[in-house]
Amino acid sequence: MSAGKPLASTSAEGGTIGLRIRTARKALGLNQGALAKRLGVTQPTVANWEAGVHDPRQLMLAKIADALSVSLGWLAGGERSGREQDTSPGAPYLRRPLQHVPILTPNSLSRVVTGQLDPHEVATDYVPITYGGGRLVAVFLPEAEPRSGIPSETLFVLDTERRRPLSGELVLLEDAGGPVLHRWQEGETGLALGRVIASVRFH
Repeated sequence: MSAGKPLASTSAEGGTIGLRIRTARKALGLNQGALAKRLGVTQPTVANWEAGVHDPRQLMLAKIADALSVSLGWLAGGERSGREQDTSPGAPYLRRPLQHVPILTPNSLSRVVTGQLDPHEVATDYVPITYGGGRLVAVFLPEAEPRSGIPSETLFVLDTERRRPLSGELVLLEDAGGPVLHRWQEGETGLALGRVIASVRFH
């Protein structure tokens, strides 16, 4: 499916994209205006999506999924519904929304964290993550300075929702030579780019 084409409005559940946007928005306690502000669109645009006047295009749909903390797959086609009746011990984890987390370059990371850039506009790819909340971004570090404490060829997933880390949390810290892996201590200053929730080293 090309990025410039509207997505089909119906799903295997028989619902619509607009209905799922409305359901997820209300679950977060947001009104249409608040969601519109998060997305950089107008309230009538959100109202038109929910009413089925027209569907968001694919890039915008990814932004909506991120803003509502739901998976892009569920928002586009309702694919999450098959797990809703699962009563196995792992079901609560399986029902966590699958987020398509934008992968950023080290150069764009700090500007995304500080709100200067939209992560979806500068993402080089996406990585699927199940996580119980937060605002997630990922950064791939192909090379790292030895003093950074970061192995080369490592992908980090960061929760950037809370700007001030708690003491003892593992964070990526902004540094002149690039991100530095750091255990945050109470009273520190500096720009914490995000709390590390996962990392994968590629060989």
